[in-house]
Amino acid sequence: MGTMYEPIEVWTKTINEWIQLNIDPRLLARTLGAAMILFALLRSKVLQKVFGWKPFVYLGQISFSLYLIHFTFLNTYSAFLFSKVIHHISYNLAYAITFMASMVPLFILSHYYMKYIDQGAIKLARKVEKKMSSNQVETNNSAGHDSSELTA
Repeated sequence: MGTMYEPIEVWTKTINEWIQLNIDPRLLARTLGAAMILFALLRSKVLQKVFGWKPFVYLGQISFSLYLIHFTFLNTYSAFLFSKVIHHISYNLAYAITFMASMVPLFILSHYYMKYIDQGAIKLARKVEKKMSSNQVETNNSAGHDSSELTA
């Protein structure tokens, strides 16, 4: 105890004893927090308007690409850059320089990944889905089923 999770730890301990579960209080706190944020976003017109601004919409568009690329990028380029500048300046300044010098190319790479790989994969998946659904209709029609019978 003695952490910011203490109130929820006490609460989950009581629940765990009552229903014989082993709920992790920290996971529960994070889950409830995420649910409250989503609820607030769904209910608040002001928050919806703010998150509808172009920069936030763009971040939403590249977020998956950013998620896929960031780990490898930060552990290669950023780590290399940090290892070169840390010997010449303080740790905090080296971190700040590495952070700033990493964010620009990371966002550029994420943009192009989203544009050429992610969206290309989505287009391909739609073509495959369309082809498979048209084959399904043809199979049903050739089996003697009228398409109007399938929708009824």
